[in-house]
Amino acid sequence: LANQGRLNRIRVELDDIPGRLAQVASIIASARANVVQVDHDGLGSTGARSALLELRIDTLDFAHAEEVLVALLDEGIHATLLPW
Repeated sequence: LANQGRLNRIRVELDDIPGRLAQVASIIASARANVVQVDHDGLGSTGARSALLELRIDTLDFAHAEEVLVALLDEGIHATLLPW
């Protein structure tokens, strides 16, 4: 799936406040992608009030993964597509 662009990894850094993970999941769902795994580090690189997430998402292809990334960035979410 990863070779076909169907399974992708996105790293997200955000403020560690209630509802932020739900917001990220909602943006991804609105972009017609599915979150299949979440790894959460409550101590992001910017300090104790930030969280670092690594999400595995199911997408249609590489272009769709880029669309999901753009949707997150457009909402002010600091996100990066990660290589396998």
